[in-house]
Amino acid sequence: MDFAALPDKTLEKVHPSLLLDFSMGNKRSSRPEKSRSEMRESIRSHGVLQNLITRPHPTEKGYLELLGGYGRRDLALELELSEVPVLVKQVDDREAYIIHLQENTIRSDLSIVDEGRAAQEFNSLYGGDRQSVSDALNWPLKKVNERLELMKCTDKVLDALSREKITVGHAMAIAPFSHQGQDKLIDVVLAQGWSAKELKLQIGAKQTPLSIAKFDKGECNSCPHNTFHQMGLLDDVSTEAKCAKITCFREKTAEWLAGIRKQAEERFGKVLYLSESAQKDRSTVNADVVGEQQYKDGCTPCEKRIVVMSDVTGKEGELTENQCIDKVCFAKCQQSLSKAESAAMASANVQEVAKTDPAKAKSMAKSQAKSSAKSLSPAPSATWPRNIIKHCYAKQVQATLQKTICLKAHLCLLRWWTQLAIAVKKKA
Repeated sequence: MDFAALPDKTLEKVHPSLLLDFSMGNKRSSRPEKSRSEMRESIRSHGVLQNLITRPHPTEKGYLELLGGYGRRDLALELELSEVPVLVKQVDDREAYIIHLQENTIRSDLSIVDEGRAAQEFNSLYGGDRQSVSDALNWPLKKVNERLELMKCTDKVLDALSREKITVGHAMAIAPFSHQGQDKLIDVVLAQGWSAKELKLQIGAKQTPLSIAKFDKGECNSCPHNTFHQMGLLDDVSTEAKCAKITCFREKTAEWLAGIRKQAEERFGKVLYLSESAQKDRSTVNADVVGEQQYKDGCTPCEKRIVVMSDVTGKEGELTENQCIDKVCFAKCQQSLSKAESAAMASANVQEVAKTDPAKAKSMAKSQAKSSAKSLSPAPSATWPRNIIKHCYAKQVQATLQKTICLKAHLCLLRWWTQLAIAVKKKA
């Protein structure tokens, strides 16, 4: 069937094997086993009742791209159903992406880990504007902040949380540690069977070496929580100064990191923390993956090209540059480069080289495509980062005001000298 020829919002029944994954991925990582079992029995007894949301596959004729309903599709395949109901929508890539996000994240039965990943997804989509994330997900801002904080956890900790081996309280207490520290700590928590309260008491007693502090330690020298002042009073033979108040250590680290982030934003534009934007929600962009002209004219000035700053303990402040958070545009740019490469590969000179050296011919085609692929993005003036525009505008206003003040002062001084000259002339 030619699904592309169907009217928008056509209802059809198709074999579930015709439903291919959306090219930008299913964001639903898991479903609670109880919920999945209930759905399996319902589908076994009554079939799939709710329409799966699809669109014609952009490259595979006769197939549909699944935007929403992965759980039902997978169970239909598992139960070997002959058909499932689908709603075929005629939408472009960007509309499909938004529908996909909504279908897979704005729902009541998401696990708490999936909620965290949804918060990351939308936070990348909205360039770190957490209020927009709150509005899109219809969550309180506090919940958005908490879910993003949760995403500082390692996969091992999140897996334990998904399997209900630990609570959110455990995960939030573990999140501020380094990744290596988290994985060690979760093993101890599971082995000892600590409650969240017991874990927090253990963490509260932990001492942190001041040597790893990134912030200015001037205030620490006279702090009573600096173990340097107790050296020699106890049997501890360690000569390393440590902080005995971990909450203060983390607050100072967070303040230092916020300052570093502000400096980076003045230099690069938009900066997101690593916990705010997962690797799957962005792509590294350069001339090799989108072409020289696109990278220079489209990507370099684009506000969707951001920098990611690590907020992982032990790696705070490390930067990852050239990260594109517009998955739809990035995919189109890659497709354009791929088409240019195919055209170059078909050219006579490359085909001649390919007869004796296929690897060299492929390298030639890639090189030609990189320099010849056309830019797809809007002009730089339309996509220049907002913070840079604001900065430039502020500078321009400041300069104008200074000129105005100088001009007024000059006029006042000229008027005063004129009046003084008239007065002197009258006296004479």
